[in-house]
Amino acid sequence: MSDRTLFAISILVIIIAVGCAGWLLSSGQALTLDGLFLLSASGLAILAFALYLWFLISKNLEALQPPTPAKPGVKKPAETE
Repeated sequence: MSDRTLFAISILVIIIAVGCAGWLLSSGQALTLDGLFLLSASGLAILAFALYLWFLISKNLEALQPPTPAKPGVKKPAETE
């Protein structure tokens, strides 16, 4: 899968999990044991996919930066004798 596909899927999962958590809180179902489990599972899904999005965005931002030029006085390790 490409990064764009994984990005879109991650956004979709986060939106669904936030909607589920909001529904549980607004309907009062979060006060039951099953609701607490579903709320914690939704929170865990939000956290996991948000961390993945953070990693994906930071990886792509690093790829956009130009490489830093080497200092003129420093030799490469392969050139040392």
